[in-house]
Amino acid sequence: MRYLILFSFLLLAQYGNAQNLPIVWQGCFGGSEPDKANDVIEVDGGYLTVGVARSNDGDVSYLHGADDGWLIKTDFEGNLIWEKTFGGSNGDGFSRIVSSQDGSYYLIGGSISSDGDITNDPYPGSMDFWIVKIDGAGIILWDRIVGGNMLD
Repeated sequence: MRYLILFSFLLLAQYGNAQNLPIVWQGCFGGSEPDKANDVIEVDGGYLTVGVARSNDGDVSYLHGADDGWLIKTDFEGNLIWEKTFGGSNGDGFSRIVSSQDGSYYLIGGSISSDGDITNDPYPGSMDFWIVKIDGAGIILWDRIVGGNMLD
């Protein structure tokens, strides 16, 4: 009986996930350096995508330093509406985007910088968590550095 159950799970694992999902749209954004998307959410009128930008050309309008947090807004067809970079002179980036009940968004990532868009970093030069609250147009409402004097 155990072998029959195991065999059933193996068949389910092999054939149960065989879905052929159609591609609705695809596109590439970025520039000549490695740029990376880490998270995407659906918003009114399209999508917001966060990640890390290293380029200072192509679809990346400005680079503050080594890496920047990158925010892209596209419409539902994948057309770029706008993009923004956030950060300072060292490495910064975003891993997640979370919507808030008040219509704003939280960009969550990390920062080594203590200048530029980063405010009140008590431990300059250490890798800390960076939380940025933005409005629907990508304007910074506030930001916070959370962490200690080591790698967080």
